[in-house]
Amino acid sequence: MPALCELIGDLVLDEERRRLHVLLFAGVCTGNVQLTEVMRSIERRWTVIFEMGLLKLKMPDAALLRQRSDLFFTLLTGFMHSESITGQEIEQFAAIFSGK
Repeated sequence: MPALCELIGDLVLDEERRRLHVLLFAGVCTGNVQLTEVMRSIERRWTVIFEMGLLKLKMPDAALLRQRSDLFFTLLTGFMHSESITGQEIEQFAAIFSGK
């Protein structure tokens, strides 16, 4: 699970990237069609990258986690709304997502 925590940390600890993602997501929620198309394209690419990363990690439950990739990004978007994110919170997120 340390590798999953590292991945989550890479995605959420950069405050500027996190804010940009939240702003783009807000645009999608308000019905901006152009942003929706862009975000769907980005989400598809990130899903492929995430699933390939899980394969490379050779985690025992990688197949199950790949099946949950949509859930991962849904949870991640909500998680990004936090003002500050600690290492302990990242570990909790990884544990919840992986079902441990």
